Amino acid sequence: MKTIITKGEFAAMKGRKPSAISNWIADGKITPAALVGIGVRAKIWVEQAERDLARNLDPSQQIAQDRPISLTAPAAGEAPAPPLTPTALPASPVVSEDEDLRRRRRADADNAEHQAELSRLKREAAAGQWVEAAGVRKAFAKELAEFMTKVEMWAGQKLARAIAEQHGLDWRTVAAEIRTSWREFRGEAADEAERREEDRRDEGGAAPAALV
Repeated sequence: MKTIITKGEFAAMKGRKPSAISNWIADGKITPAALVGIGVRAKIWVEQAERDLARNLDPSQQIAQDRPISLTAPAAGEAPAPPLTPTALPASPVVSEDEDLRRRRRADADNAEHQAELSRLKREAAAGQWVEAAGVRKAFAKELAEFMTKVEMWAGQKLARAIAEQHGLDWRTVAAEIRTSWREFRGEAADEAERREEDRRDEGGAAPAALV
């Protein structure tokens, strides 16, 4: 039988916090063989994790716990051994682990999970499965700004001259009036866009990535 559960469920099964499971993985007490998947979404293969813990956990540390972990890996077809009690093994001094080293290992494990997740997202991006919405918005804003500038230049030059020639006016005066009217329009449009963006954020905002 192969039982697959989440890290949180495995932590609850062992009476530990989820961070304890991450520490066991970082310290190698739960080996990669017991992990199904990669990154933060990886799950636990219970039977293999039990065997890993039986081999790798320090008995002297376990007997000091309120809820010790079983340290005997069950053979095929056998029921798991009951949890240890303080009398199950002779008492021995508890070996204290260097706190900085433990934190460093946990940070390394977290970083490895994040890097694996980032690699997965990059592969999906390369395959065209998703794109970063923030990047798309930035690129669109750049294209839109360039387009608006071109429109303003066209209106202040070609359109102004065409109107001036048709009505016998000074094209510079016409161009000045067109530019003034255009900038008022751009200001109103920018204010309206900002209001819509604020409304979007108030409603929860957009996700950082969007499916294509």
